[in-house]
Amino acid sequence: MREAAVLTSAVGLATAGMNHRRQTRSATRELRWQHVKQLRQQRRDPNLTAAVADATSEWREAHNAVFLLAGPMVIELHVMHRRSIDRRWKDVWRGEYVDDPPLHIALTDAMRAEITDPPAS
Repeated sequence: MREAAVLTSAVGLATAGMNHRRQTRSATRELRWQHVKQLRQQRRDPNLTAAVADATSEWREAHNAVFLLAGPMVIELHVMHRRSIDRRWKDVWRGEYVDDPPLHIALTDAMRAEITDPPAS
């Protein structure tokens, strides 16, 4: 009699554990699906598309100005920074976010040094 109660309790506990795990996985999938659905809706927004196009145009103008005015160290760091930004955009479109502050700080420091220190002739 006692063995049957223990066996029934064990089966009930195992069933509860499996149901909990299944519900957790289901909730995680549902949240991920909703997040992807929201990202798709945001990408279709015409105002957002226009804002991205404007920002891209401004960015390209600034990028061209750096190539005309900056020294070789700033240009090298700027190119690396731009590649980093392109990589981050791709990550954002996939729904991920990765930050790269050391590269941004290095570019800022190089630009500051170029402005404050006269070039060696």
